[in-house]
Amino acid sequence: MTHFEKWKIIKDDLQSEDRFLTQDMFQAEYKFSKYETVFTIDVGWYGEHSKKNGKFILYVIKDYKWDNPILKLSSTSATIITDMVKKMMLFIESL
Repeated sequence: MTHFEKWKIIKDDLQSEDRFLTQDMFQAEYKFSKYETVFTIDVGWYGEHSKKNGKFILYVIKDYKWDNPILKLSSTSATIITDMVKKMMLFIESL
């Protein structure tokens, strides 16, 4: 996902194998200097390391307010969650 040049990719382990599923799999930041606003997209795996006992959760955070995400999505599919990350990145860039 590094083709999103305007984003600061902090961590990108979404393509890792199941045994590496953790709460810290992907994080990227987008800063709007014009609005003094920062959006963070964060993805982690929550549950057992088996895909049958957990799910990916995608959060969109505005201005580091982690206790109040503006969006929360979940899926057991890495493909679906990766697609949602790309769509969220494009949507945020369009604001």
